[in-house]
Amino acid sequence: EAMGEVPAVALPGLAAEPPSQERKSPEVQQRDEQERLRARRRGEDSPQTRALLAGPDVGEEESQEDEGGGDERGRRCGRNEKGEIQPGAGFPDMAALAAHLHSRGLKLGLVASAGPKSCSGLEGSYLHEEEDALTFARWGVDLLRYDWCSYGEVAGSELTQDARERPFRVMRAALDGTDRDIVYGLGQRGEADVSAWGPLVGANFWRTAPDLMDTWQSVASVGFAQGRLAPFAAPGRWNDPGL
Repeated sequence: EAMGEVPAVALPGLAAEPPSQERKSPEVQQRDEQERLRARRRGEDSPQTRALLAGPDVGEEESQEDEGGGDERGRRCGRNEKGEIQPGAGFPDMAALAAHLHSRGLKLGLVASAGPKSCSGLEGSYLHEEEDALTFARWGVDLLRYDWCSYGEVAGSELTQDARERPFRVMRAALDGTDRDIVYGLGQRGEADVSAWGPLVGANFWRTAPDLMDTWQSVASVGFAQGRLAPFAAPGRWNDPGL
């Protein structure tokens, strides 16, 4: 199936290689949670311990589990009087957490929502894009995946191509207004041939499929569909099947 011309877009010198994003199965998440409980009993519970056990789950929306809010796992928990998004109780000092990860040669990646709420009904970035971009930069974030989630409530049911691209362009501009280079990805389930226009909105990577299920049929259907998307990938712009 043809998807049109491969866009020739000069992107910032980020993501020369595909970003590596750890994704954990429910079984591994359960194991890590058990280890966290044991660490707490030993008096070793700390933001650093939680970061190492949580993987990409640190301090934001569920990172690669996906959403935001305010619970003990560090999900964002609303905004202060200035409109700045706040970390959850589990990770009260995100800048310190980022510094700790950086000292170990790791990067900090977050997931945010373009809509008023995240996919699980928690805090989104709609109408707070500039504040959130500045906050992420101040925290020391290295990668942001920006999900569509509840933005459909804003865009309505009659989606034009411009409407599909608009929230991602807004956050791209907000990130460009900070003093930090942040790898930028799109999370909208691969809809509307996003590989063909992801680079045009300034993305470094984009999800090309819905979330995987833990079945071979799901893995095969997503994995074997990636071949036709290969021409759209290049340094600085990558297909992300979520495998």
